Amino acid sequence: MPMAGVDADVDEALLEPMPTAHPQDANAVTEVFRNRSALILWGFFFWFVLGCTAITCVTLRDGPPDGMSGVAVAGVCAVFWLVTAGLAFAAARKPVVVATVGADRVLTVVLRFGLKRERRVFAASGVHGAKLVIGEDSEGSPYFRVRVAAGSGFHVDICEGHSRGECEKTCERFNAAYRPLPAAVDDRSIRG
Repeated sequence: MPMAGVDADVDEALLEPMPTAHPQDANAVTEVFRNRSALILWGFFFWFVLGCTAITCVTLRDGPPDGMSGVAVAGVCAVFWLVTAGLAFAAARKPVVVATVGADRVLTVVLRFGLKRERRVFAASGVHGAKLVIGEDSEGSPYFRVRVAAGSGFHVDICEGHSRGECEKTCERFNAAYRPLPAAVDDRSIRG
């Protein structure tokens, strides 16, 4: 029998609520935090290397422009490739971060670098919570990071940007996921 307000062609099984993870399920995910700011640096690096390669290839193919010595052109190309090396170093050190908080409050952090991936898992007792770190960008504007400290000396930024409000919300969400779980009721104390 079709439900009121629902087309008869719709399978009623599709109207069933999707199963959700039980809070007691140790593998259930309660929160996922993604920091993709490294993609901007990786994209800039890609286009910079592409441009530098194109300029170098054209220079090698056609020779130096009229009125310039080969040594000057080689010097300019060398400067561009030194900048490229510095960008490569910066891009290789900046990961894309995915931090997952499980129902059992286990923190799983996946750091994706250009060519490698690291996965770290921390028990709830090893996570020190998130805090808002206020700094400045290269132009002197306020820049905010939500930094999570875990283990001994490990920290990761799960959110960053110029929006203080967004970073504060992320910090609150993360810390809410790590609030102490309600104490279990001890049946022995009830029985007397």
